Amino acid sequence: MIAGLLQTRSLILYLSCRTVDGEDEKAPVTASTPPPVSQALAWISCTLEITVYGRAEQFDGMRRWINTYDDVYLQDPVECHLDVPYRNPHKLSSSDLSLCPYVSQIVSGLDRPPLHIAEERPRLLAFFEARAGFIPETPQPALIRTRLARHQKQALTFMIRREKGWRFNPGRNTADRDIWAITRTEGRGYQYINTVSGAQQAAEPPPFHGGIIADAFGLGKTLTMIALVANDFHGSMSMESMEFDPEISDEEDELPGISATLVVVPHSALDTWEGQISEHAMTGALECSRHVGKDRLVDVKQLHGISIVLTTYRTVLEDCKPAENSILFTTRWKRIILDEAHAILDINSELARAVCRLDSISRWAVTGTPIQNTCSDLASLIRFLRAYPYDNAKLFDSDISHQWEMGRAGTARERLALLSGPLMLRRSRTETELPPQRHYLCDVRFSEDERRAYEQVRQRTIAYLDKVLEQSVGEAETTGAYVIILEQIETLRIMCNLGVYYRPRRDEILQPAIESRDWRRDAQGLFDTQREMGPVVCSRCSAVLGEAGDDSNGAAGGDKTARLSRCFGYVCVGLAPVSVDNGARDAACDSSTDDGSGGLTLNLGLPSKIKALVYLLKTLRGNVKCVVYSAWRLVLDGVEAALEQASLRSVRFDSRVPPRERREATDKFRDEPEIRVMLLSLTCGAAAGPALTAASHVFIMEPSWNPTVEERALAWIHRMGRSSMLVAVRFKMHESLEQHVTEVQRLKDETSCLFVFNQVGPDGQGGIKSRLRELRSMLE
Repeated sequence: MIAGLLQTRSLILYLSCRTVDGEDEKAPVTASTPPPVSQALAWISCTLEITVYGRAEQFDGMRRWINTYDDVYLQDPVECHLDVPYRNPHKLSSSDLSLCPYVSQIVSGLDRPPLHIAEERPRLLAFFEARAGFIPETPQPALIRTRLARHQKQALTFMIRREKGWRFNPGRNTADRDIWAITRTEGRGYQYINTVSGAQQAAEPPPFHGGIIADAFGLGKTLTMIALVANDFHGSMSMESMEFDPEISDEEDELPGISATLVVVPHSALDTWEGQISEHAMTGALECSRHVGKDRLVDVKQLHGISIVLTTYRTVLEDCKPAENSILFTTRWKRIILDEAHAILDINSELARAVCRLDSISRWAVTGTPIQNTCSDLASLIRFLRAYPYDNAKLFDSDISHQWEMGRAGTARERLALLSGPLMLRRSRTETELPPQRHYLCDVRFSEDERRAYEQVRQRTIAYLDKVLEQSVGEAETTGAYVIILEQIETLRIMCNLGVYYRPRRDEILQPAIESRDWRRDAQGLFDTQREMGPVVCSRCSAVLGEAGDDSNGAAGGDKTARLSRCFGYVCVGLAPVSVDNGARDAACDSSTDDGSGGLTLNLGLPSKIKALVYLLKTLRGNVKCVVYSAWRLVLDGVEAALEQASLRSVRFDSRVPPRERREATDKFRDEPEIRVMLLSLTCGAAAGPALTAASHVFIMEPSWNPTVEERALAWIHRMGRSSMLVAVRFKMHESLEQHVTEVQRLKDETSCLFVFNQVGPDGQGGIKSRLRELRSMLE
């Protein structure tokens, strides 16, 4: 490209080469005056900026020529070499030169935000990647029309092997080693050896068929599982002949054996699964039926010719009471697949207990996040799988978790690898055919007014915290202080986005009048903030409530609730709503953050972070589509107002967009060239669907406490079927609470976090005072 510019004699080029140490070498270059050649050559990392000056009549020709380079787009100049009218073919420019700004005007008003290449963060789940060794590819099932990727064919091989049961004699290939092995001993005959702990027993372990598919988000796990079902049918075997399977039936089992596969999904994924089956399977090859709501199946005869039955987590819970009246619990399925299986990570929940009661030959847990807090999360999945002996959570803790607590870190890691290797298949995007990602960090600085407002809230919050920690106060008053501090931390985070446009909810804050509080708002606000920062623990059973990053319908259908007591302790109440009395209030576990947004007028100039976003959007070519994520609707309001001022058209998709308008928004974003930006809530990406792959750039407005939330948000865009690179830009406010949030992300990505356990005190919350001290350290 540079050679082509040099060959055009009528152009004048100004080159600026910025080396690593920041020094510039600048020189004007024309086609008639070739640039000087250095006497000494060396490899130097640098950034080359070229400013092109030419005649007005060359504009259209230059635009067409530059557009032949797909990866090249022009940005605003950073220096004024010649003060002439400015036109950029990759931006909206007037054809009338008298209406075009001059280069000096562009440069003088330029406040370019610094972009840095983001260092690749360690991935927490990288510990589990590629531990299954080399896996051959299973041929494409005849009933699947979509070409499977290499990693999907390998997953098919892994699942077919696992459904054959234990591999007691793996041979020399260590990749085939299982949890159990068999050996012959003198005097005791054959013994079965637990390869994780080394324990031996004479009795053969109970049969086990299944495992965990934990590929990273966006790698086509749904298609992989559909291919597994399709692989059940070979040659001329018809669907009609598969009503009952004698190989599944067990004379000692009272339940009839059914050849259908039961798939349990979040309610929001029902349509997705039906659509995926229709799209990827041959017409009529895999018949699908729903068991949900009024479409519940009541007789086993209705399963004649059915390959897949779809139901929801909520339906499983409802049908469990009483189980004898539901086909879900009176049938032994050929296979059960839990989609989004992290819905049962709370091992003590009613939902987990209900799901584990379902009966089948093979059992599969499918989730991109098999671990969200510590390795103990695996205990719930393994209990569902019935992988003896670690379906007993106490034995799991004894053999693995407690090894770390006793100072045996190496043993803990080794045993976790020996357990997860045979049971779990996890691959990252780097091991697939997906195009690469490029990550940048935009470090934005407050304006003077923004810094002043931010510091006022921070210092006032610190002063109040110190006062509470110094005094001896009652538990209710202390927990009231905890709620207020969480509110102020959320305020500081929103101020990083909106600056002076956001004020604390309590200007006279820090006076916790418990009896006069808005309990319902406090319940939901505290739950949302606390859940984002870490697990919310039931004060009675120590179960973890909810899951950060659920879609708007929740993992279990949108009705999960928690009870908040007047001392601000949470108590789980299953998935059924509970009555509200004067002593407690409910918090919906699937609620997205409600910041009371209702539009925002930016009449004092743009907030610094939004100003940086708008600048970066305007530097992109006119046909580039972008997604902007934020956890707060109020922030999306501010971005929406700023884009309108900048004449950048956008569509909105968050929990307040009515369902009937969501499809219209995604279709516009995908199909209409003038719609360049989609504003998207972090909790709604899954519902936006495949239309997000139209975006080539994604901007994340603030760091999340849980790095998995950001990973999932990117995966909704960077997923199977994508053919072009994705550019991701994360914003962070310099010298603010957001720096602490990114440090929390880094710590959560460390492998050691697999073995760090939540210290739960008598109140079920790890001690309010202890948490207040932790919050105090965040504000330094």
